[in-house]
Amino acid sequence: MTKKMDRIAAKGWAEERDRKRHEEAEAARLKDDLDALRRLRVHLLSNRRGDATQALIEAVDDYAGFLTGDRRALWSGDSRSIQPFKAP
Repeated sequence: MTKKMDRIAAKGWAEERDRKRHEEAEAARLKDDLDALRRLRVHLLSNRRGDATQALIEAVDDYAGFLTGDRRALWSGDSRSIQPFKAP
């Protein structure tokens, strides 16, 4: 391999490494957001105080749907299988 080919290969490898790090960071942020939303939803469900509480629960579900593409994402207990929503 020539030096130029080595540089091109190294650049491609670095870009791929950065892309993977970015994806992992996004997945970690999404998991943290969903965990916080799940805790909020559980708190709202256990402390119902009228119609406003139901509106907040629906808003939390809508936001989870925006993040994941599935409005029912918080209804399950396992967020490890949730993947970020990618628009077509």
